[in-house]
Amino acid sequence: MFIQILAFISQYIGLIISKFTAEELEQGQKYFKILCLVILVVLILVNLNNFNVILFIIGFLIAFIFKEVYFYFGVLLFSNINLLNSSLVFLYGLPYSSIRFFRREWRLTYLNIIFFFSAIAFTYFSFNFMSLAVGAFVSFVIQSFLNFVKFDF
Repeated sequence: MFIQILAFISQYIGLIISKFTAEELEQGQKYFKILCLVILVVLILVNLNNFNVILFIIGFLIAFIFKEVYFYFGVLLFSNINLLNSSLVFLYGLPYSSIRFFRREWRLTYLNIIFFFSAIAFTYFSFNFMSLAVGAFVSFVIQSFLNFVKFDF
């Protein structure tokens, strides 16, 4: 439980850093978004072992409706406690909170506590829900890529 809490705390560390470096946030927004995408891709590649196709598809589809990434981080970390996953979630929280601070959505990060720790309910099942989180991450990467490209027809 300690590793999960440390991974979660990073977004509050990012908010503190963002508060002191507010004038540089505007120039770094593009790089923060790219860094978040790269970390999600690395999380996907690291967690492709022990793969369940049905849970992957369910996670992929649910992520189009329920877009709170910290819920899926909680599912990932509480179903597979791994130092690499925790480190990547920690690194994701720093630019993610900077983006939220720049958009003046920093109060929404307090809702992430509920989303992240509600995933503890998944630990009571003996089944590994890691594929559900990986499917959601793939969905987030595809959605972010489509938002970057912004097709005009």
